[in-house]
Amino acid sequence: MTETVSGSNNPLVSIIIPAYNTAQYIHRAIESSLRQTYTNIEVIVTDDGSGDDTLTTARSYEARDSRIHVFTQENSGVSAARNHGMSEADGEYFMFLDSDDWLEDDAVANLLEAQAEHPDKLISANFYFAKIEGGNIVRKLVNPESLPSCPLTYDQVGASMCTYFPRDFSSACWKIFKAEYCSKFREDIRYSEDAVFVQEYLYRMSGAYYVNKAVYDCLIRSGSASHFMRYDPRYLPHQIEANGILRNNPNNSPDFREWMIIRKIGLEGLTYTLMPNIEISSADVKAIRDNAKSCAREYLRLKKVGIKDKFKLVCRLYLPLPLSRLIRRVKMFMNRLCKFMRSPEYEVIPYW
Repeated sequence: MTETVSGSNNPLVSIIIPAYNTAQYIHRAIESSLRQTYTNIEVIVTDDGSGDDTLTTARSYEARDSRIHVFTQENSGVSAARNHGMSEADGEYFMFLDSDDWLEDDAVANLLEAQAEHPDKLISANFYFAKIEGGNIVRKLVNPESLPSCPLTYDQVGASMCTYFPRDFSSACWKIFKAEYCSKFREDIRYSEDAVFVQEYLYRMSGAYYVNKAVYDCLIRSGSASHFMRYDPRYLPHQIEANGILRNNPNNSPDFREWMIIRKIGLEGLTYTLMPNIEISSADVKAIRDNAKSCAREYLRLKKVGIKDKFKLVCRLYLPLPLSRLIRRVKMFMNRLCKFMRSPEYEVIPYW
């Protein structure tokens, strides 16, 4: 029986799954969609030219359940796959699910209920980071349970996009979108395209509402797109372009621009050059540093940036690269040590 949502007439929700070479994982994404307590859904799978059995697996589910619709395209990237999915979807609302992740059973119901209560806002929720260890899935809440559900202004969303946690607004996942207000994903950007999509949607809303209920499980694995691209210098130009779009939109307030300057420094300010295991040319190092320096003066003037972070930036920009990388190695070691000593509690669930 369909679980009703307060203030709505049970609208159709399209769960859009872009898929590429995830035959080992996509069953969880599809099955979690079909297990939703809110059942007026359709599942749109767009196979992005996979070379494994991803398409075959998706087709097998399509043959068993009329709510599943599978499409295929030549390999064109996740944004093109999502855009293809949106063009085929009939739902009043869209949700985006990566093919190696999965939804909690009440994800759609919780997001729709919050949307009914806050119809003019973007709804975003809490989620899990998960990994596979042996025969189990080990996961941890991203945001603490004590973090309150609350409305957020556009500038507060900018702060969340800058600092990532708590309340992650840089991804199109763990959210629900009104289809009529969605624009297309930028297909020319291969990193941070989610943040651009979310920002454009927010311009059509009066802000956002954060729901502190976990609705999504994000699988961390070495072959996933987000893990791969985050540390691949080939995607740096896309990252820079996306951040420029976020910063320079004329609808931005001065406060939002300040947050995006901080984000620029964080993302482009030597993240790649300081990673000890990344091969990057000296020309690229110089280009990245010059790019970061273009915002450094503004960054150093910002009152919302602490002295520690300002000092860190100066060291990263002007210390010799070997010394900067050594400092980075020491910091990473200390972070791991402190994390080990804190022994954070993880939830263990059976592998499925």
